[in-house]
Amino acid sequence: MFNLFSSTDADWHHRLRRAVTKAFTMTALVQYEDALDSVLTSFVYQMDSRFAIRDRTVSFDLAQWLWYFALDAVSVISFGTPFGFQIGRASCRER
Repeated sequence: MFNLFSSTDADWHHRLRRAVTKAFTMTALVQYEDALDSVLTSFVYQMDSRFAIRDRTVSFDLAQWLWYFALDAVSVISFGTPFGFQIGRASCRER
């Protein structure tokens, strides 16, 4: 797969990197904080309500839930609203 990370063409890599660098500056990252706070709050709520049950042991796949968190976080940054993986509104095929 030819992309920014696997490219061996230094000129092409430099041009593409310059196009995406602004999205990863500290100024840009600080702007994502409020949006990501809502996704993180949802994640903590889901963990508490589904798995933090007194007097009972509940097992779950943390990697899957972190995947849901990541998908919702990326969608909030990209589209302004979460896909809803953490609350069950969206579904995806197993990785």
